Parts: sequence; structure tokens; C-alpha cells
Amino acid sequence: MIFFLALEWNLPVCSGGSTTLKQAVRKKGLEPDKCFWIEHEKDVRGKKEWDASTDPPPDLAVEIDITRSSLNRMGIYAALGVGEIWRYDGHDFEVLALSAAGKYVKKARSRVFRSLPVKELAEFVTRLGRRR
Repeated sequence: MIFFLALEWNLPVCSGGSTTLKQAVRKKGLEPDKCFWIEHEKDVRGKKEWDASTDPPPDLAVEIDITRSSLNRMGIYAALGVGEIWRYDGHDFEVLALSAAGKYVKKARSRVFRSLPVKELAEFVTRLGRRR
């Protein structure tokens, strides 16, 4: 879905898949279900591994929480500097943006896809989840 959105908005995108994101200095790490560089795609283009000391964090991480909760992972994402999280728990879809205070705040608009109607996207994702 992210690739189709990027294509629609003519945005470059680099997928990190479920790349292990970790910072040795902060001793923080995790593996998102998927992560993407969009605004910073050119900074990671062609790289095989993400290096926290030289590379920007992903612009977007996707968490599908059907069997576990990512809520306890938000602090790690914040420490790593991931700007936006798309989270789906099997019932609800939400877009969370990293605030200046270092906490994630639920948003009605995506920073990455600014004109994306999150409410409609949430309804679409929820309908897809119920079909399974």
C-alpha cells in the first residue's frame, strides 16, 4: 500500500522491510513490521544496512499488532527518532507522529502523505482486516 501511495504522490520510497533498527549508544533497538524512507530516501538509497550513526531514521514505520502490542515499543521508536508510526491492532488504525517533546501523538493527517485522508484510510484498512 505504501508503494502505491508513493507512486500516486510521485514520491521516492526506499523500503527497509523489517530491518533491525538499533542504536548502540542508546542501547535501543527493535524490528518494525515494515519501515520506509520517503523524505530521506536519497540518504539511504543503495545501502544494504542502516547505520544509526550516519543514516537518518525511517520516516515511517508500520506496526501490525494482531498478536502483540506495540505500545511498549513507542519509547524505542521515539529514541530512534522515527517520525511517524502507522499502527493497526486488528480493529483500529491510527497515525502517530513524533512530537517535539519526544512522544507520539495521534494525528488526523500523515506527515509523510500530507493530503492522505487518514479517516478514510483507517476505514479501508479496518474493512480489509475484517475480511480475513
